[in-house]
Amino acid sequence: MNGVRIIILIFIIFVLLIHVLIYKRRNNILIENKKRYEKEVLRLQILTNVLTRKFISKQEQLDYLLHQALKLTQSQYGYIYLYDEERREFCLNSWTSSIIKDCILMEESMKYELDKTGVCEEVVRQKKPIVINDVHKECVQKKGCSGCPKGYGSLNKLMTIPVIIDDEIVAIVGVGNKSRDYNDEDIYHLTALMSGVWHAVERRKTLENIEYLSFHDSLTDLYNRRFFDEEVKRLDRERNLPISIIMGDVNGLKFTNDIFGHSYGDLLLKKIAEVLKEVCRADDIIARIGGDEFMILLPRTNYCEAKKIISRIKNELPMKKVRFIKCDMSLGAYTKVDKNQSFKEVIDKAEEKMYFEKSIRKKEVQEQLVSFIINELHKISETEYNHYLRVSQLCKKLGRVLFLPEDEIQNLKTAGYIHDIGKVALDQKYFDKEYKLCHQEIKEMKKHPLLGYRILNLVHANNKLAEAVLHHHELWDGSGYPQGLKGEEIPLYSRIISLAECYDRYTNENDENNPIEKKEVLSHIKEFAGQKYDPKLAELFIKIIE
Repeated sequence: MNGVRIIILIFIIFVLLIHVLIYKRRNNILIENKKRYEKEVLRLQILTNVLTRKFISKQEQLDYLLHQALKLTQSQYGYIYLYDEERREFCLNSWTSSIIKDCILMEESMKYELDKTGVCEEVVRQKKPIVINDVHKECVQKKGCSGCPKGYGSLNKLMTIPVIIDDEIVAIVGVGNKSRDYNDEDIYHLTALMSGVWHAVERRKTLENIEYLSFHDSLTDLYNRRFFDEEVKRLDRERNLPISIIMGDVNGLKFTNDIFGHSYGDLLLKKIAEVLKEVCRADDIIARIGGDEFMILLPRTNYCEAKKIISRIKNELPMKKVRFIKCDMSLGAYTKVDKNQSFKEVIDKAEEKMYFEKSIRKKEVQEQLVSFIINELHKISETEYNHYLRVSQLCKKLGRVLFLPEDEIQNLKTAGYIHDIGKVALDQKYFDKEYKLCHQEIKEMKKHPLLGYRILNLVHANNKLAEAVLHHHELWDGSGYPQGLKGEEIPLYSRIISLAECYDRYTNENDENNPIEKKEVLSHIKEFAGQKYDPKLAELFIKIIE
């Protein structure tokens, strides 16, 4: 009986021990689950705080995030590298104060090439987290770097994760020296926290950019028409009277676009926007409302003050240039003084004044553009400039021998002076006599008659001048350019310029060591009369020169 009792007692003790073990295991699971839950809650709290708190800058936000990440992972050290995938370069953006206490910064720039960042390099290459729970034993340092820049204190344990947005690594986050080993749970929580914050920040940035662009002109960074109209509604109150409007239209934008390309036209608009921002006051609303049109809304500004602002704009604009084109605008202003007056009427009146100025200044602006081009060519090459003057005089002489009317002679003289005006769009190397043009550059050079034609069509009302410039490289037998005209299909002005230019080039711009005599040039003209040159004009030209 005693043996049975002992067996029963042992069995009862065994059962009790099993229950105790099960209880402890369940309790441990509950504790672990509670810790996981608390960690999950902490992570969500950190995420919420990072996204809802107001930070002065992104730097401050990331610094705060990093210090919270240390609490989440129970780490002592932490850092964030921002990564530029294109340059394959790291920038140390944030680090905990504990790192600074235990290290000496060796590099002032805090920028590091990919292959000099140890563990971080491996994280980038593998695109996955790396955990080293015994740095001294397991981490073979690359060029003396264990994941931190040179000069940082040694780490016993290290966990490094990549932050991946749209399949690109944007940052590397490292934490170190946890009292216990890092595990998969630590990787999960740190990755989830960093990815969540980064995605939210990027999404917020995208939304802010969309909102910004919805009210701003993307080229000039000024307000757009939509914002301007909203501000008109908001400010059109009696307390803001008088309210003035300045309407502006850019002069020379089409010319710049057509001759130099739209990239230069965009640059012209940007420079004009800069001037408007510099001149106007902080409360003034400046907007680009169309391709070349700008409007300025001036609350509590009378007409006299608005005119002063226009005057300041006109004084500052010519100080800015794109190539040789000085910035210029036609401007008009009008002021609302009566609360019952329609704002549309105020805008219409300002626009009317602006277009009136544009009309009366049209000829002045065109003459200025031609003058700018000639001056620019003079600056680029004095040889070319002197060539234009001589060709102009030769054309005038031949015009008199042909008994052309005086106005025709003056037009011919002008055509001779501006026949190479299209060269202003060429690179300066084309004017260097020592520079040997390649095949492609010769093709570019041959575009200058067409460019000259476009310039004159834009700035000059006389179509004969544009035609003369376009065809001055056509040859009598049709072998010239740009259209291959022949005989009398070629305009008279062009045929005259062709002779005058040929003669001047040979006699004045040939190699100084091997000058060509006048007789040799005239012999050349005589030889090619009927092939390159109009035979009748060639005969007359030779007589003039002889």
